[in-house]
Amino acid sequence: MNLNTTKKNDLIQFLKNKKFKKIFLLCGQNSFKNSGAKEIFSVILKNKDLKYYFKKSPYPELQELKKITLSIKKYKPDLILAIGGGSVIDYAKIANVIDLKDNLIELIKNYSYPYKKKFTKLAVIPTTAGSGAEVTSNAVIYIGSTKYSFESNILVPDYFFLIPELLISSSKKIKASAGFDAIAQSVESLVWKKYKLKNFNFWI
Repeated sequence: MNLNTTKKNDLIQFLKNKKFKKIFLLCGQNSFKNSGAKEIFSVILKNKDLKYYFKKSPYPELQELKKITLSIKKYKPDLILAIGGGSVIDYAKIANVIDLKDNLIELIKNYSYPYKKKFTKLAVIPTTAGSGAEVTSNAVIYIGSTKYSFESNILVPDYFFLIPELLISSSKKIKASAGFDAIAQSVESLVWKKYKLKNFNFWI
């Protein structure tokens, strides 16, 4: 895949200017390859110290979140680079702020998030469209089969890049899913009701 020269130069310049040496790259193994991201970033990141983590669960779930967080803390990157769909981005956003010493199940179930500081810088590059996960202050996490919303302003990524080539090359199924997701998000924004529980705002 040939990435638009301007966008490629923007990415290269970003990585160069910020002097990131150690990068933790979080992605989905199939989407990273099928979207064309592997081809692009194998060139852009060839001179960087990289650690890859390929997510395994189709949805962001607590046990894998803990593994990702532990891997990040051990590696101590200058930058977390999340390339993928909503699950990849949500994993990265949460893993970059939580403390594994906490009772995460209790905090998540009670919508209580005391975190004020990120572990490191986070840049995200979506390979799907519709959710806006790359710019929002919330993320999804599953405990068993129950879906919870994790929300805090600290979750907002530090940087994001939109690369149309990664979305265009996705499968028809992914494109259709992204389209329905965008419709659902639009309808939800019109009909939501906002409640407040302690210091947490959530919508139903």
